[in-house]
Amino acid sequence: MTSSRPTGADGLTVAVLRSFNAFTAIEPEWQELFAAAAYPTPFLRHRWLRLSWELRSGRFPNRLRVVLIRRHGVLMMAGAFVLGMRRLKPQFEFLASGTPQYHDLLWRPCDSTGRQAELLLEALLIETTLQAKFATRYLRDISPLRTAMRSAGLEQRVQHEWPSPYIALDAHADFAGYLGTLSANLRNDHLRRLRRFADTGVDYAIETGASAREVVRWCFDSKRDWLDRTGQEAEWLRTGHVDRFFQAFIAGDDDGAETWVASLRREGRILAASLVFIERDGAFYSHDPAFASFSPGRTLTLLLIQSAFAHGLREFDLGVGALQWKQRLRPEMRTSTIESIRLK
Repeated sequence: MTSSRPTGADGLTVAVLRSFNAFTAIEPEWQELFAAAAYPTPFLRHRWLRLSWELRSGRFPNRLRVVLIRRHGVLMMAGAFVLGMRRLKPQFEFLASGTPQYHDLLWRPCDSTGRQAELLLEALLIETTLQAKFATRYLRDISPLRTAMRSAGLEQRVQHEWPSPYIALDAHADFAGYLGTLSANLRNDHLRRLRRFADTGVDYAIETGASAREVVRWCFDSKRDWLDRTGQEAEWLRTGHVDRFFQAFIAGDDDGAETWVASLRREGRILAASLVFIERDGAFYSHDPAFASFSPGRTLTLLLIQSAFAHGLREFDLGVGALQWKQRLRPEMRTSTIESIRLK
């Protein structure tokens, strides 16, 4: 079921899609918006969202809600959400894979972006007659939805504010210039480890095919081992859904981000690995490396940053959380928040 309504003389219309088939049908339009959008992430690709709904659709009482804002027939803004229940009350969440990822809208920059975000929020308000909440995770400070929520005067509770570090590659002439901004200890240590790797037969590679699938499995198995060793919990890792999700996203040949499945190996044995999604001129670091006695993960990260320079990228996003090893890479900082907003 789909509903649509005009909003006034500005040519804006709001449509709400309530079925997966309707969302599938607008894939070409979604992809066109994605190509023109400000700050696109791999987590907003149509394929990523389709796979996310496959994970969520079987969990009662989840319902899909996709809000589309058009101006004179052109799709300008879109958001995909799940309407479920939390403590016997309706709750909206962004449609997502369940992994720690940025949540956001897709929007085409224009002079009415703020107004469009307000209309999108209003559309969620009227989707349920009961008092509802909107729970966001890792909503970036660059999102127009942040401003719209504040303008609407909704009751908000910021549960956590996370640093979201990124390296502004375009602020440096090349990788050597960037490396020169790091501390002398880190810089010399990195070069020493590269020599050590060369002497001991450690190879850096961007993996493909069966080797890439092996690396993806290793990434999540090693993270689960780390949880066991440290006594920590992460439900999104325990279920095994994330493994199948990433394998499916990487294996697809339609609407997939360029993905670097990177590894450091010695005699075929994986020492460190990471997944990096490339969108336009940015790289999104998706998995923290496993650290061994000589920190191969940090070396792998610097090699990936070097590859990003070589590919002419503008930004290398290190993901949510300014852990100490990330801070040593001299990143810039944005913020992302986990918030609970009362819609009514």
